[in-house]
Order: sequence, then structure tokens, then C-alpha cells
Amino acid sequence: MEKRVARAASLFLDASRMRFYIHTQADLDAAIGRLVAIDPRWRAALALGGRPPVRRRADGFAGLASVVVSQQLSTASARAIWERLAGAIIPFEHGVFLRARTARLARLGLSGAKI
Repeated sequence: MEKRVARAASLFLDASRMRFYIHTQADLDAAIGRLVAIDPRWRAALALGGRPPVRRRADGFAGLASVVVSQQLSTASARAIWERLAGAIIPFEHGVFLRARTARLARLGLSGAKI
């Protein structure tokens, strides 16, 4: 079992070997199949929690910022914060974002850890 977990970790943590991108539901299904093949315990987790949906985000800074905003929040809360940020930081680019004051970002809904 430990060898299998170590192999899974090496496959997923070695970015130089990462040549698989998830763009469609079929891509996600293939990735899940590979994961289950490496560690069959994922089959039970999938049966319990269901298959995750594909969640595409914008490329670049906006996509990265969206992921950070969404961490550890409900989907509805993350969407509300994201909409406030996107409406207030115009254009939504890293340079404009970096110039925003901490207090303003907090009023828009970002926690101190995310600022």
C-alpha cells in the first residue's frame, strides 16, 4: 500500500511529468480512472462523494485570483466575493490588484490571509 501511495504522490507532485490537462468532462473521467488505477481506495471515495464536476476558470491572473478567492468557501460565498472584486478592480489585472489598499480588499470580502 505504501509503495502505491508513494507512486501516486510522485506522479502528481512531479510537475515535469505532468502532461495531462483537464478541459472537459471526458478528461476528468480519464484522470479519475488513472487515480483509481493507482489507488483503488478512491473508488469508495467517489461512490460516497460522487464525481466532481469540471470547473473551468479563466486563464492568467483572473483565473488564479478566482481560485484563491474560492478556497475554503461555499460556492455561493465565493461567487459573491468574486463578483464584488471583479466589479471593483478594473481592469482585473495583477498590477491594478496590487495597488488596491488592504482595507478596500477586506471590505470586498477577502480575508487577511488572502490579502
